[in-house]
Amino acid sequence: MLGTGTTGCAGWSDVYGGESYNLSGRNASSGPIAGFESIFTPKLHALMKQAGGEALPIGLHNAFQLLLAPDTKTVSWLTGIAYYGQPDPVSGYAILGSNLHFDLLQSRFSFGTFQPYGELGLAAHFGSHAFGNDGLVTTLGLQMMYIYNYLAPAGEPNSTSFATVKFGIGWDLH
Repeated sequence: MLGTGTTGCAGWSDVYGGESYNLSGRNASSGPIAGFESIFTPKLHALMKQAGGEALPIGLHNAFQLLLAPDTKTVSWLTGIAYYGQPDPVSGYAILGSNLHFDLLQSRFSFGTFQPYGELGLAAHFGSHAFGNDGLVTTLGLQMMYIYNYLAPAGEPNSTSFATVKFGIGWDLH
């Protein structure tokens, strides 16, 4: 569960990398990804409290993600709701949200808004607790994303789905 401190936020931020696979069979649209994300919840928010006064394991997820596939370059802003626990030493998480993306599809500009994404993963806290419960965290996630390209090139499908395996390293704050 999340920490019981009285001020600030609880959660983590990390930088990540991985591989994104186009599930529509367009292999030239599969490729490496990189990004930065944060999952946080305010500790004192009245709606985020359980009966015992401890923060609920619900937070906000924000991420910026870059896909660099041979035929597809995509910059995405992902925002959603996360269900997570303090990784002490390991916890799971689940995220549901929507994305805004800008794309280069075969050197043509496109974009899309409000497409869904979800992620399931594990977070692990490493090292001593010299900073209380704060410290180094690593994440391993499986992300699924649906993308609709409003300006897809002629002859190309407007929509596609991606499965992404990602590994991150960051800082856990509780």
